[in-house]
Amino acid sequence: MAAGRRSAGVGWARRVLLVVTVCVAYLWAYMAILWAPRVDNFTSEHAQRIFYLHVPAAWAMYLAFGITFSASVWYLRSRDPRADAVAGCSAEVGMVLGTIALITPTLWAREEWGVYWRWEDAKLTITFVLWLFYLGYLVARTGVRVQEDEARLSAVLGVIGFALVPLSFGASRYLESLHPNPIANPSSGGLAAEVSQTLLVGVVLMTLLYLVLLLHRLDLKQLEITIEDLRDRAEAR
Repeated sequence: MAAGRRSAGVGWARRVLLVVTVCVAYLWAYMAILWAPRVDNFTSEHAQRIFYLHVPAAWAMYLAFGITFSASVWYLRSRDPRADAVAGCSAEVGMVLGTIALITPTLWAREEWGVYWRWEDAKLTITFVLWLFYLGYLVARTGVRVQEDEARLSAVLGVIGFALVPLSFGASRYLESLHPNPIANPSSGGLAAEVSQTLLVGVVLMTLLYLVLLLHRLDLKQLEITIEDLRDRAEAR
């Protein structure tokens, strides 16, 4: 009975999380499309609005790979299969968010630079290398049930790969990069209030979306393992 109440409580909490995520998504869409001001130092009238999706998606990608790093360290210390599952599922969600973070600036670049990609942009290129690394990480995780040797290798890769995250994050500040500076209020030198608030709501939205996707992916992972167990038992008979 206690387990049933706990399960019902978890289900209720997840429904609340989903409802909150949808509400924040509506608020973010209104702020990004209609409320945030146009920025005059860009060529295209509305191209800068892409950043209201790009920046939060990039943040959530870093968060996802950070969870993969933490879970990988957890696995190397404990050999707990739950840690391996969290690391792998978080990396999968991070790849989805990373794809958004990579596609959105190419749309902006087409409007501002006339091309979709410029390899001399250090931040964009390092982020692409980061995305490729975690693509290889996922390729290394073959099959529904990861074997111990594969899990150990994945954990090592999950730790090593995280070194690319601070490189990607700091590239526009410390390396030669064409990445635009933050959208600033010329009179104060900082982010305009409407811009910073819209970005903050976007970060909250992408964090919530990450949690929703991670929880659902972990549920799916458990279902895949259950189906695999049933298949093995059927074949053993």
